[in-house]
Amino acid sequence: MEASPTNCPMRDGDVTNSRESFSDPTLRRMARESALVEAEGYLHWTRVEETMEFARRMGYEKLGIAFCVGLRGEAKLLSNVLKANGFVVYSAACKPGSLAKEELGHAHCQKVHPCSCEAMVNPCGPPRVVNRAP
Repeated sequence: MEASPTNCPMRDGDVTNSRESFSDPTLRRMARESALVEAEGYLHWTRVEETMEFARRMGYEKLGIAFCVGLRGEAKLLSNVLKANGFVVYSAACKPGSLAKEELGHAHCQKVHPCSCEAMVNPCGPPRVVNRAP
């Protein structure tokens, strides 16, 4: 531990004490299946194949994709791959529940498109949309 940098996360007691999370049976099973998928597929499968295998092992039939609008083409491609492999897919772009950048103190010159109405990404909104899917 002394050889690790002072900003190493392993020096943070809150991080290292997170092992308590594995007492939750669902989280423990997720960690186990994830490790098994890694052992079997590492450097052999794509991340998408690993994700699908993990989902199958967990018994998940429905998957959610929360994505940046700038990656909507990639999200559509991923959705098509997941559907072709038997999954039901729900998706949400990054803007549900977002705020106008002005509300966070941004000047017009700090926007991608100055003098336009631009919304900030809401990291909480899209997952909530996907989690509410039937």
